[in-house]
Amino acid sequence: MQIVVAVIFAIVLWWVSTGAIIVMYRKDAWTYDATVGAYSVVAAMSMVFLVLLRHNTELWAVYASFTAGTLVWGWNLACYYTGFITGPKEPQNDGNLTDAERFRHAMIRSAYHEGLSVLLVACSAGLAWGVANIAGFGCIILFYALHMLAKLSIYFGVANFTGTWLPAHLQYITAYFGPMRFHWFSLGGIGAGVAGSIWNAMGVYTATETHQAVTYAFWGLICVAAVLELVVLLIPADKLHRFLAFLTHLSGAANTKML
Repeated sequence: MQIVVAVIFAIVLWWVSTGAIIVMYRKDAWTYDATVGAYSVVAAMSMVFLVLLRHNTELWAVYASFTAGTLVWGWNLACYYTGFITGPKEPQNDGNLTDAERFRHAMIRSAYHEGLSVLLVACSAGLAWGVANIAGFGCIILFYALHMLAKLSIYFGVANFTGTWLPAHLQYITAYFGPMRFHWFSLGGIGAGVAGSIWNAMGVYTATETHQAVTYAFWGLICVAAVLELVVLLIPADKLHRFLAFLTHLSGAANTKML
């Protein structure tokens, strides 16, 4: 039962935090100062909680650690998507770049963000060394690894990611996306996500302590979500829309029968 509760908690937290970030960067730019400032305070407090709870293996502490780690990573993403921490500005281009140029431009434009991400991962790994409660530190490391797999998949090219949903101040990054195609790297990313999911599932099964099983359940949910994301990126947009329309039709039919 604890594992089911942990998975549901992780799903709700992931859904709410993702939605909050999307709402934040889609608002008017004049709101960014206040929202990022408030989120920075929350992230700083979350990091303090991660440190204070790292020797506490009570279930509430594991949940709190995972929540704090998710908030810290969410702050990192929010700073990037609102344009606060990205990288040096470069001249605008028309998108006609070679693969090497796309990679170089993408790295330059996100250099500060990538540096901060690596710093968070390094701090998390150092602080998690030899402690009992690593739920939050581990999720930061895992979020970074899986986020990089998704970004690299988009760089090499996926079937249905255009970036049209991005706000105006982020549209420049679409010039660094790969062509709309199937690329083998995405399969490698899916394989890594599946491997992580299986490893965490085995951790849940073999864990001797409840807090360990709950931690593996949290991490496993993150890996499963990443696999689903990468799979969706491989589905051509027209087929994905038809599939979603089919599911909507089934849902409507089921509701009609129940009524």
